[in-house]
Amino acid sequence: MKTNTSISAYILCGGKSSRMGTDKGFVKFRDHSFIGWCLEAARQITNDIHLVTANKEYAQFGYPLLEDIHKNKGPVGGIHAALEHSVTDWNLILSCDVPGITGTLLTYLVERTPKETSVVFLSSDSNDYPLVAMYHKNCREYFFEAIQQNDLRLMNTIKKLNYERTEIPLSESHNLNNINTKEELQDLINSTL
Repeated sequence: MKTNTSISAYILCGGKSSRMGTDKGFVKFRDHSFIGWCLEAARQITNDIHLVTANKEYAQFGYPLLEDIHKNKGPVGGIHAALEHSVTDWNLILSCDVPGITGTLLTYLVERTPKETSVVFLSSDSNDYPLVAMYHKNCREYFFEAIQQNDLRLMNTIKKLNYERTEIPLSESHNLNNINTKEELQDLINSTL
């Protein structure tokens, strides 16, 4: 797919990574860092890519860094910062701890994003992946409101919006698993041998 100039991509690289014991974006999987896999997939959608993080080490990847406006608010805070910063209507939001993500899956998501919604995320076998999703800039006020109310459960905010799930085949769902622990990383490695 050609890159789309009407879409921005924001990769959320924040978080404490306490269960992994190290910054998840830099964890290696098949000779690339997690963030490297995410960047490779996002580049198939757009060249307008930003990394949402306060960690200056991410500058080595050559993409602009964007810090949360409201600190320590998790993905809700990261999405809010992305949507406030964005100059495009549609924004790909991707968590950095999804090393199995592919450009094919992101293209599938983008191609199935209807204009009349605010959020579209991938789903498989009743598992939702709201951090592999398209967010319209018009929903940024809902994220601001969630921060003000300290309601940081992402799905609580999404349920207030016009949203859609885009179902993918169960055979592809392993590519959407976020990896939070060393055990999950080992399971991922074992499943790809």
